[in-house]
Amino acid sequence: AFTKQVPFHSKFFDAFSQGSYSELDYENEAYNQMHFQHELAVRNCKVKVPNVYEEYSTRRVLTTEWIEGVKLSDSPKETIRELIPIGVELFLTQLLDMG
Repeated sequence: AFTKQVPFHSKFFDAFSQGSYSELDYENEAYNQMHFQHELAVRNCKVKVPNVYEEYSTRRVLTTEWIEGVKLSDSPKETIRELIPIGVELFLTQLLDMG
């Protein structure tokens, strides 16, 4: 070894690969989306989370409701400015309240 630093890279890679693998499990993602939808509804949030169609979803396919809208990147600057506080509130709700 070139330094006396304790190697941490293997634990990092293990955690990263486990997290990445769970993101590809769409049954798990469907559960997370439904949980998120419920938690936001309880908090009367202004954001619409698409419904999950469980009967058409599998571990490899996630089927959700289609919501008409405009991509944020295609939105006018005024709209983006209006949405920033909502995004910050959602982020903080997930981080500090929902866990």
